[in-house]
Amino acid sequence: MPGDGELRRKLFSPFLTDLYENKIIYFERFLSIVTLADIENTPEKFTATAIPYLNIEKPEGGRSGFMKEPWNFGAAWPYMRLSGDHFGTYSMWLIWTDKELVKTVEELARKKDWEFAYELTAYKR
Repeated sequence: MPGDGELRRKLFSPFLTDLYENKIIYFERFLSIVTLADIENTPEKFTATAIPYLNIEKPEGGRSGFMKEPWNFGAAWPYMRLSGDHFGTYSMWLIWTDKELVKTVEELARKKDWEFAYELTAYKR
């Protein structure tokens, strides 16, 4: 359900400007750490290019459907929602921007501790 776009822009914008090495955790059909480029923050919408950096395998196995090439994502501010420690759009993508969480999940992914990385993010939702 859409909300006040200008209010949501004021609330979410700070989370998009103070990032760990311009990295975020991105979840849609897969979980990855991506580097953001071409971030656009206008009164109407947020958009960015996600550049794959580090993929996180599903602990239970199966196809993860990782993106190999950069892709664009975003949404109009009225459709953005905050949920706990992450935000995103209704039924599309979710992102985590907290510097310490991104660092921790990056370390876990490098150690191939997929289960704990998912527990801190996608499974915690």
